[in-house]
Amino acid sequence: MTNARKDPAIIAVVSAFNPPYDLVDRVRGLSKQVSHVVVVDDGSEDGDGEIWRKLEIVGAEVIHHTQNRGIAAALNTGIEAAFSFDTYGWVLTMDQDSELTGGYIENSLITYRAATAKGAKVGLVAPGTHNGYPVKMLTGSQRIPEAFDPMQSGCLIPGDVIRQAGQLDESLFIDCVDTDFNSRLRSLGYLLPVSPRSDLRHELGKKTSVRVFDREIQFRGRPLALTHHSPLRVYYITRNAIVVSIRHLRHDPVWMLRRLWMETESNLIRLVFGPSRRAYVLAWRLGIRDALRHELGKADEEILKRLR
Repeated sequence: MTNARKDPAIIAVVSAFNPPYDLVDRVRGLSKQVSHVVVVDDGSEDGDGEIWRKLEIVGAEVIHHTQNRGIAAALNTGIEAAFSFDTYGWVLTMDQDSELTGGYIENSLITYRAATAKGAKVGLVAPGTHNGYPVKMLTGSQRIPEAFDPMQSGCLIPGDVIRQAGQLDESLFIDCVDTDFNSRLRSLGYLLPVSPRSDLRHELGKKTSVRVFDREIQFRGRPLALTHHSPLRVYYITRNAIVVSIRHLRHDPVWMLRRLWMETESNLIRLVFGPSRRAYVLAWRLGIRDALRHELGKADEEILKRLR
C-alpha cells in the first residue's frame, strides 16, 4: 500500500533590497496563506541587520547575497531554495512592497483549476486587480481571460513551469524581467490567466497627477498620473525594453510592439510633464546605446556617475 502524496507546498519568494521594517508585518501576513516564505536579501546596506533577525523570528528563511545582483538573481536564488523545500511545489514571487489580500492564494488556485479543466496549459496565475484596479488584459482572450503582461509580484507559478521555461534572466538586472519570462511562457504555449478575486496590494512608487492650468488631465478614462523614477531606473527600463522587444519580436510581434509602445507613452509623459528632463533624456540615450551594443547587467560606474 502506497501513501498518497500530500498537496504541493506553496512557497513565497520575496526579493528584498534595503527593505522597510514593515516587510516583517507583510511576511507575517504572507505566512498565513503559504507553506513557507523565503526572503532573499540582495546585498542590502542595512547596518546592524535587525530586520533580518525579525524576519527569521516570524518564520521566514532568509538568504543573503554578498552584493547587489538584481531582482532576477534574487528571485532565482529564492526559487532554488523553494525547490529544495518541495521539489513539486508552487512558487509565489513577491516584491518587498507587495502584500496579499484575504483569500488570494485560494482564489488563484480556483482560477488555475478552472482553466486547466477547460484544457488550458497554464503558465502562471496573475492577480486580477492591483490596489483594487483591474490589470491590463490581453485582447482576444475571452475564453480564459489573460493578463497582458503580468508584473512578477503576486504571480503563482507551478514549479514544473519554471523548470521548463528556465530561470529569470539575470543579465537584465532589474525591469522587464517579468516581460521576458511572460513572453517565454507564451512561446511555449502557456496561458497567463488572471484570478478576478485576487487583489495585490502594491506600492507603485511616488505618483503625482498631471495638471495643466490647474486642470487634471484624463487619459483613457482615468486621471493621468506620473510615476517618478530615478534617471538610473529609466536607463534600465529603456535598455531592457528594447533588448526584450528585439529578443521576442519574431514569435510575438503584435504583443511585443504594443508593449514597446506602452513604454514609449510613459517616456513621452515623463518628457512633457516630469522633472529632471535633461537627466531623463540622457538616461534614454544611454539605455538605447547599451541595448544596441547588448551591454547588459548592472550599470557600470560611468553610467552611475553620469546619471547620479
